[in-house]
Amino acid sequence: MDNYKLGYYFLNSCLQHYLNCSGTKAIELENKDYQPFNSNGIDKRVDYTGAIIKIAIRSIHALNDPYKTILLLEYAEQVRLKDLPEKIGKSRSRMYDYRKQAIILFADSFLPEFKKIKRDF
Repeated sequence: MDNYKLGYYFLNSCLQHYLNCSGTKAIELENKDYQPFNSNGIDKRVDYTGAIIKIAIRSIHALNDPYKTILLLEYAEQVRLKDLPEKIGKSRSRMYDYRKQAIILFADSFLPEFKKIKRDF
């Protein structure tokens, strides 16, 4: 599986699932120092999920513009994909290329860190 598919999976499955289940407002993703819930070692599943979300947020914030902006608009501000071109100021045809590149860059940053914490738990 390539990094685009893995990045897309983590952004859409894990991040969206976290936002839906935790009651966290999506806009909180814009704070790169946001601390998701923590069970202080009582529940490893909660700690593991929190660690994944921290890495995902840091990975998004580590990207350069326009890639960081694209992902924050889509996931933090819940801007629909069809509305992104006018928000970013890019043409619709180029927008999909930028978004795909943003997801690939996210995966390149996220996956090595994810593999490290996977070993720790």
